[in-house]
Amino acid sequence: MLIGCAVNNKDLKKLNFLSQNFNAFALMNQLKPNLTSLGEYQSAQEAIAQINKYTKNIRGSCILWHRNLPVFSLNNSKKFYSWLESLFEFSNQNNLNKWDILNEAIADNGFLRSIWHEYNIIFEAIKTANKYNIKTYYCDYRVHIKSKQEGILELLMSLKKHGLHGFSLQIHYTAERFLLVADRIANFISRIQFMGLEVDISEVTLWNKTGFKPIQVMAYEKLAKLALNANIKTIIFWGYSDRSVWRHPEYRPHPFDLENRPKQCWVNFNRALNISA
Repeated sequence: MLIGCAVNNKDLKKLNFLSQNFNAFALMNQLKPNLTSLGEYQSAQEAIAQINKYTKNIRGSCILWHRNLPVFSLNNSKKFYSWLESLFEFSNQNNLNKWDILNEAIADNGFLRSIWHEYNIIFEAIKTANKYNIKTYYCDYRVHIKSKQEGILELLMSLKKHGLHGFSLQIHYTAERFLLVADRIANFISRIQFMGLEVDISEVTLWNKTGFKPIQVMAYEKLAKLALNANIKTIIFWGYSDRSVWRHPEYRPHPFDLENRPKQCWVNFNRALNISA
């Protein structure tokens, strides 16, 4: 199993430490569309070169996302296709062979966000990635919501016909909430796998909102058991240390504490996976 974390370039100086605890990485912001659509690959190339000293298991995030769009209009097909070609050529040259190609396209009510009503944009992105032998995933969150599940399944059926490889699951919850909805998520995963698609867990943040540490330990254990039962091969934490949290740092969601020491939730997570932490 690949257990990884997302990193920014400021984290690269910690790679020796990180490689002792993780065997995969995701690029958190270095390959977002607002950069790559400008031809800005320097920070990504630097990160990949450093990470490759430890592992080749690197995930790209993300290509199509309504919260971070290319600098040009998506209706400009010439620029759009040129961007895709340059992005996947860069990925191919740097052994970056796994991408979350489309993020959060389905709203909670199960409907496709209006910006993606032109499906050809998505299909073309998948087609271009396949040309470069890059595996593509649709990525979404809050999948415990029934209406959203149905919308995602409908989208996945369409994208699979055009060569999509799988679904990548975001788990951004308070520990308490995750414990309540984990079984619903597990059932949803099984429905996707029944379609013949792979499922990865590509973003994990489990906030400890109450400050009661045993709850967070239980949530991490539940995550491990969910992954094992579903035969999931990849889990990526969206950060590693409570020193650097993308949202609600006061709730300290990550596996390592403010001093980069392993928390009990991390120890128990690895124990549940039968890995020595």
